[in-house]
Amino acid sequence: MVEAERFLSKNRIATLLLILGFAVACARSAPEVPPDYGSRGAENALSAKSFSVGQLRLTCAEIADEQLRLDNAIATNEAIIHGKRTRNQVSGLLGGVIFAPALLALDNTAVAKRKIDELQAQRDQLVLLKRYRNCTET
Repeated sequence: MVEAERFLSKNRIATLLLILGFAVACARSAPEVPPDYGSRGAENALSAKSFSVGQLRLTCAEIADEQLRLDNAIATNEAIIHGKRTRNQVSGLLGGVIFAPALLALDNTAVAKRKIDELQAQRDQLVLLKRYRNCTET
């Protein structure tokens, strides 16, 4: 009976470590929500002060090109994260169930995730610039 209780206790710990491993491998906080410029009653209004001098010099075609460049960079970073997902899941499983030091092999791809947040913020700024400049979609 004591042996069964000890086994169940170890099993609970292993399950907890497994869950924790998956959470660490996949979790990240959400990026900050950009200011509201578009809804009815928005507190912020778009103006030239909302953009840098360099951004205001961009033509509509250049804005579209920059958006495409940012989209490609975001896709590249998402591919990095996706490519490491299986390894992280296996490490979490092994670390939680069989061999705890395997959790050290987890790579939460923090750099790629942070880069995606930065690129998306830049893309949001370009969307606002397109609205400010009255660019049509191409």
